[in-house]
Amino acid sequence: MQDYWKILFPVTSRFPKNLKFSLADRIQQLASELMELVVEAYFTSPEYKKPLLVKANIKVELLRRYLRVAFELGVFSSSVLLRMQEPLDEIGRMIGGWMKKLP
Repeated sequence: MQDYWKILFPVTSRFPKNLKFSLADRIQQLASELMELVVEAYFTSPEYKKPLLVKANIKVELLRRYLRVAFELGVFSSSVLLRMQEPLDEIGRMIGGWMKKLP
């Protein structure tokens, strides 16, 4: 999750000024919230993990959609979108796998 910031932050910091304080900030906020939920779930007892992981899964989906909007607005190229979506997809798979292992 921390590695995702290494990809995400440099890209969002280069958003045009008219989108920097709306779309870029929202993407960064969602990524922060996602990281917080994953860390919280990791340190929470098993019976409380699932709701946190469901919320984390929602954050992953929201990030996907906001990144798609940024791409469609021409903020970055398809190769940049792919570079940002691949690790996000992996995070989503990890969260899904974690949820399946819970009782």
